[in-house]
Amino acid sequence: MLRFRRSGFTLIELLVVIAIIAVLIALLLPAVQAAREAARRSQCVNNLKQLGLALHNYESTNSVLCMGGANFGWGSPPYNAPAQGMMNLNGITTLLPFLEQSALYAATNFSQPMCDVVWNGGTRPLLGSPLAYSTVVSTRINSFICPTDNGNVTVDAGNPYCPDVTQPSVPGYKTSYDFVAYPALSGDYWRTETPQNRMMFGENSSTTLAMISDGTSNTIAMMEKTFNVYNGDGTGWAFRGWVQTGAYPPSGINVWAFYTYAPPVVGRLGSWSWVGSLHSGGCNALFADGSVHFLKQSISTATLTSLSYISEGSVVDSSSY
Repeated sequence: MLRFRRSGFTLIELLVVIAIIAVLIALLLPAVQAAREAARRSQCVNNLKQLGLALHNYESTNSVLCMGGANFGWGSPPYNAPAQGMMNLNGITTLLPFLEQSALYAATNFSQPMCDVVWNGGTRPLLGSPLAYSTVVSTRINSFICPTDNGNVTVDAGNPYCPDVTQPSVPGYKTSYDFVAYPALSGDYWRTETPQNRMMFGENSSTTLAMISDGTSNTIAMMEKTFNVYNGDGTGWAFRGWVQTGAYPPSGINVWAFYTYAPPVVGRLGSWSWVGSLHSGGCNALFADGSVHFLKQSISTATLTSLSYISEGSVVDSSSY
């Protein structure tokens, strides 16, 4: 009489197979995550390159680079009150026609302030409603967003950084990329500063390529900033809220603690003008010649300072970053 042996896994064999699969998944997961981050970082670089191309096309059309922002309403006296032409405009808005966003540019009312923040003895007066910018500031533009940053992508109502206290349902979408500018709270700092102490951008700035005597390949134009900030909020791409002056590289890269007042939290920059990203080890920077470089967080503040000024007089060896 023939006997047939029943095929199948024993419990031990099944457990061994499960263990092998678990090990393979554990080995593959970091590689998959690394590949995804490489793709996100590549997209971030491309975003900055598009902004660099837009900057140069703007300069070719207007013989001057766009301003970092226009008529901030919260600077120290004299205030840019509404009667004085307050705009609270982020200069990125003027680049829209060169970023295939002509329709959004046409929808922008440049005769109205883009944000109603006015610093007036510690109060924020209402400017009336509705202001003519809600459609623009509440538009998400993916090319302004680093895909690695998983922080809050909107400046929401309920804080002094939001675009409009009269329309609390209107969020202001942020940008991961901001113009390099000195973090001054005084009005029109860029225009009153000496040429040697100027960065490429600032409030009502009007930099020409000829003014960048240190060389366009030796000067940073824009840098990454995270959406989350300890003592502020990320920058809206269309507007400038309270203390949203730009990006200040000399503060260092990926500094997550605000001195000793708060514990470091990765992804939350310590202060409102500091630079950094959630890319491991540093962040991307757009240089004035349109090139994009990944700057390590170990780069010295002296080097970052030299790269930040347009006519400081020193040339930085690229091997130092």
